[in-house]
Amino acid sequence: MFLSFGLLPAAHARGLTPQQVAPDVYAFIGKREALAQANRGDIINSGFIVGTTGVIVIDPGPNYAHAELVLAAIRKITPKPVLLVIDTHPHPENVLGNDFFARRGVTILAHTQTQQAMRSRCEMCYENMLKVLGEKIMAGTVIAYPNMTVNENSDMTVAGRELSLLNYGWGHTEGDLVVLDRTSGVLFSGGLVSLASIPVLQQAKIKGWINALKQLQQQPVKKLVPGNGPVSNPERLQETLDYLQSLLDLVERQYNAGMSVLDLLKQAELPAYKKWALYSEQHPLNVQHVYSELEREELEK
Repeated sequence: MFLSFGLLPAAHARGLTPQQVAPDVYAFIGKREALAQANRGDIINSGFIVGTTGVIVIDPGPNYAHAELVLAAIRKITPKPVLLVIDTHPHPENVLGNDFFARRGVTILAHTQTQQAMRSRCEMCYENMLKVLGEKIMAGTVIAYPNMTVNENSDMTVAGRELSLLNYGWGHTEGDLVVLDRTSGVLFSGGLVSLASIPVLQQAKIKGWINALKQLQQQPVKKLVPGNGPVSNPERLQETLDYLQSLLDLVERQYNAGMSVLDLLKQAELPAYKKWALYSEQHPLNVQHVYSELEREELEK
C-alpha cells in the first residue's frame, strides 16, 4: 500500500552541503538530535558515490523534500544520472525519500529483511513521522518499497564502482546493510555505528550488533561514515562497540542478580557516555530494551 499526503512540495531555500570524504565520495551529516520539526527529520548521515557512468545514493532521507535536496546537491557536483539508491536499514528517516528517486526510474536496493520490515512497519512509521514533522514537511512523501534485494554479503559493480554490500545478521535492525566502496575504502555503516551520539536499540538485537561490529573491524576500511556523528577513521568504530558492550554487561549483571527493570533504571548510568548526544533520552530506553531481550532469551531457553 502506498500512502501520500498533499501536493508535491514547492522549492525552498534550504539546501544540503555534502562533505567530500574521498575522491568522488560524499556524505551528508545529519543532526545528532531527536526527530523534530526544527530539523525536518534530517537526523541521520547519508551520502553518494560518483562513478564513471552514474551516481549511487546511500539512504535518501526522511521525506520527498529531503530527497529532492539530495539530488540538487548531487547536481552541483555532477550531471551524471542517479542509477541506484541503497537503503541501509528500514528506519523511516533513512527510507521515506525513496519515492523521489523511484519516480525517476531509479532502482531501490535493500536487504530482503529491510523490504519485509518496511512492508510490515512503514505505514505506522509514516504516520508517526507525519505527527512529529507535520503535513508541510512531509508533503508529497509516499512509501516506496525496494524493488531489488540481497540476502547475504554481495559484491557488485555499479557505475564502474566496486561495492561490497555486507550483512552480518540482526544487529541495529533485522536488515542492516553496510556499503563498502572498494575503490576508496569508504564504509557507509548505516545504523550500526553511532559516534558521540547514543545509538537507538528500538529494533536491535544487542549481541548480534556487537558481533556485526567485530566482523566489520576486519574489513579494509580507510574512512568511516557512521549512521550518526562525524566522518572518522575506522578505529572509532570501537566507540560504538564499547558502549554496547558496557550496556550489555551492566544490564546482564543486574538481571542475573534478580534486579527488576525499575530498580535497574535507578542505577543504570554509564558516566563515560553522558556527554554523548541523546544520552538522557535514549540511554534509559536502551536499558529497558536490553532487559527485555534478556527476558525473552531466558524464556526461549
